[in-house]
Amino acid sequence: GGLRIFAVGGTSIGAIVVLEVHRLVTAERFSLSYIAELRAAMFERIMRAAPHAIHKRRESGLLLPFVGDLTAIKKWVGDGLARAISASVTLLILLGALYWIAAPLAAAAAIVVAVAIAAAFLMSHALMKAIRRVRNRRGALANFVSSSARAVATVQAFNRIDRERERLERRTEALTEAG
Repeated sequence: GGLRIFAVGGTSIGAIVVLEVHRLVTAERFSLSYIAELRAAMFERIMRAAPHAIHKRRESGLLLPFVGDLTAIKKWVGDGLARAISASVTLLILLGALYWIAAPLAAAAAIVVAVAIAAAFLMSHALMKAIRRVRNRRGALANFVSSSARAVATVQAFNRIDRERERLERRTEALTEAG
């Protein structure tokens, strides 16, 4: 009994450690490669767009995807997606080991995990809406800072630094509330 549990537990932990190390290395490589391809495709799309369409967009709306959004996507791909795959494999290993030890307990654990996954799926729509709001507000904030920086001489000449700081605070508050 006890030796069997120890052997199954030790083997499971060893497999999980190997998988986790492999996940970290693979995720970093994959996310960097994915972002490089995505950045190139986005740049290509901008370069092929009609000039009037590009000039209508705010500078921050064009630059944000190359900086902030790509960093977030890299993190999601490298950490989120890879971790989800790794966690799924780890979960299967642990449920398999638990089934080997106590099948009814493994079945109960599987039900709890299934309910948690279903709840996360149901809440994902609200999360996506919040992410869109944050992206829009972050773009507006970046555009504000960019335009304020270009107009710094005028702002200083008319002693409007406090007003600009208040505008920044309002935009920052809107960004915080968007999430």
